Amino acid sequence: MNLEKITVQVSTLRETPTSYGVLVDLTFRQNGTLSSASRLEWFPKGECEISRVDVPNHVTAFYLTAPKWLLDKKNVNYKKDNL
Repeated sequence: MNLEKITVQVSTLRETPTSYGVLVDLTFRQNGTLSSASRLEWFPKGECEISRVDVPNHVTAFYLTAPKWLLDKKNVNYKKDNL
């Protein structure tokens, strides 16, 4: 199994004791601000990590680091040219 991990920007973090719930497949406006997210997906804490970036006067940004195989399994869009 491919153990490569990929980091993608996500939105609206929710947590349970064992999982992270995040909105995936984000779209952005021309000025770079978040426009919308496609759907909620859950990721196991044992295999994934969340990073939080607080930007003054902007919405908090969240980044999910997850195995590539898991992102592919859940059909999460990410830029393949950044691999």
